[in-house]
Amino acid sequence: MACSIVALAACALSAVAQPPVIDVVIDLPGLSLPRITRINRTVTDGAHLLAEWFPPAPRILRVSEAQVRPRWLELARGASLEHAILREFAGQIWIGEGAPDAFRTALAEYSAAMAIHQTLPGGHVHVERFFNGAIPYPVRQVSLTPRGSEVRPRLRYFGPADTLDPAVDAWLRFLATLERYLGWPALQQALAALRSGGDITPPRLHALLTEQTGRELEWLFSTFDRKVRVDYAVVAFSSAASASGRFETTVRVERRGDGPAHSLPVLVRFADGSEIRDRVDGRDQETVLRYDSVAPARLASVDPDAFLMLDADRTNNTRTIEAPADDIGLRLAFNWMSWLQDAMLACTALI
Repeated sequence: MACSIVALAACALSAVAQPPVIDVVIDLPGLSLPRITRINRTVTDGAHLLAEWFPPAPRILRVSEAQVRPRWLELARGASLEHAILREFAGQIWIGEGAPDAFRTALAEYSAAMAIHQTLPGGHVHVERFFNGAIPYPVRQVSLTPRGSEVRPRLRYFGPADTLDPAVDAWLRFLATLERYLGWPALQQALAALRSGGDITPPRLHALLTEQTGRELEWLFSTFDRKVRVDYAVVAFSSAASASGRFETTVRVERRGDGPAHSLPVLVRFADGSEIRDRVDGRDQETVLRYDSVAPARLASVDPDAFLMLDADRTNNTRTIEAPADDIGLRLAFNWMSWLQDAMLACTALI
């Protein structure tokens, strides 16, 4: 039996005296009343946010049934239906009825990610699917939006990973870098101006950001425009006792490929819990940092706060010495093994 949801969200738009009513119509088969209520609440909150962030909003947000049709087993904690609906909302706002390009699609996906993190704090977890996607498994310890977190998205894309176009992914990483450098309020203001009139193009976004923030962003836009590989790595890290009884630490940071004309932070953490934050010039091919300390170093990381999301390989950004065992990783592994055992027993009973 199909359930029809009509969410009426009053969205306050500065361009009009009376807020318009946004009609959202979704046909979802076989869902329980509590699940429908939750979806209704999320859709309403998401419509409010997207309309406030990027006015004017369309009066009717059409959601394709094929995009949000529940699977055979659908977990409420995974919130995949809410993700799909908010992604459709953002697509209506940024793309509308026109032909999507990589830039507009990335704007829609990033806007949806911001709305998802804002409306579902602590309310959804990472879900892996096994047995050809038939059996879902919620990873309870991996919350996609921890409670109390800032608006910054932990994930930039909530759609199927196998359908993410590389060009869209590159623009998503670029927008994430802008948001980390400028902050969400500044980026949101520029995106709202971008949508309010004129062409929705990267050069116009560049001009709006420069005008509104007063910051020179040519270093970032030119790095992306050249479509070069950006990769920074900690290629050598050592910490040894010296003759004086102290410890000498050496960190070698290397730029692989091209890089922006901007400094990057380097974090060095020591065994006694103390930290040193330094900076390196992103244009230098190699930088060697040396420190003298009372305790040995245990970790060195370039761009530890993931500021430069254009970095092609973040796995080489950090090196450790005598890294402690990851208790969370062990707990996740044992939880998954216990679930797999139960799932295999249940499937065996059905065969």
